[in-house]
Amino acid sequence: MKEIEFDLRLIQRVALMHEGNAMAHIKRDEQRERGDNVRAAWSPHAMLAASSVVIAASYWSLISPGKAVLAYGMGAEMYRRMGHSYWLALALASVNEDEMARMPSVVEETRVPTAQTVAFALICNEVSSNHRNSRYELLNTHWKHTGNVPIGRLGIPLDHYGRCANAMRAAREEKNIDRFLAEAGNYVHRAAEIVRTASHDRFHWRRLQSTILPAEPEAVAITTALSVISHEVFQMPITEMSNLDPYGRLLVEIGEKMRNAAVGGPSQPRLGQG
Repeated sequence: MKEIEFDLRLIQRVALMHEGNAMAHIKRDEQRERGDNVRAAWSPHAMLAASSVVIAASYWSLISPGKAVLAYGMGAEMYRRMGHSYWLALALASVNEDEMARMPSVVEETRVPTAQTVAFALICNEVSSNHRNSRYELLNTHWKHTGNVPIGRLGIPLDHYGRCANAMRAAREEKNIDRFLAEAGNYVHRAAEIVRTASHDRFHWRRLQSTILPAEPEAVAITTALSVISHEVFQMPITEMSNLDPYGRLLVEIGEKMRNAAVGGPSQPRLGQG
């Protein structure tokens, strides 16, 4: 794996700090619920807990993919319970089949899904093992109606997600490895460009204080999904991609390790164990 430019002990401390913050907010939210007759789907404490779990997962993905898979899976469940579409990205990052299986009902029951929902549902549909053909036309219709709008914190346009999804489909149906690698490379280059730009502020970057995470969850979600398809169709690690800069190489290697931890790795450690 590409040498990480951060102090590994600092990464661990920051990940544990965010886990502790999540657990504190979960406890406060449970205390609030005991005082209410009706449990609300969303609360400030629930939102802060979910956000902290995901940030911890991002840092764990740099040094401990098994813990990252666990945390992303927990985050997916938390965001889904709150009705926030971000859960789809986290389900992809954790290769969580149980969570991904909920995608069809969410899309089909939402008359006008958000652009973020469309982006990750397109990818999720190609990674998920069940009935992907029945949803293909609906999702592509949503894509065309939504337009090429920026998605998430990285602001990567929706067309990149749609083209990646179509390349995944072509990989399965036509064994078209050239198209798959080309679209995968386009996405990774775009994500790496944003991370590289953030890294120019060396003072905050090296201290893990940048507004952009070294392993942004949405980029991890896509590289993990690409790794799943690459293994299933071509029996090839996604790290075989060429012409990547160091930031793109890191994202691809994280996706590969996340896939390995989720699909064939040993039993995962519990969240909160350093």
